[in-house]
Amino acid sequence: MRRGNVGSGEHIAEGNGRSTPLNYASFLDRARGSLFELDTWLYTAANRRWIAADIHTELEAEIQALSAMI
Repeated sequence: MRRGNVGSGEHIAEGNGRSTPLNYASFLDRARGSLFELDTWLYTAANRRWIAADIHTELEAEIQALSAMI
């Protein structure tokens, strides 16, 4: 879960340093992929009752908002 969370920001930062818009877009796509990976782990954690359902719902909403921003 940490990797997915940190990976999103890393991809955005790295893409911002690239020289072409197409290259930047590729890194933004990877950042969204990291968010989707995190969402999958959160679903698994909620399904196994490692986290409460309301926390899962709150975090999932944040992931969707971040994904929309990207």
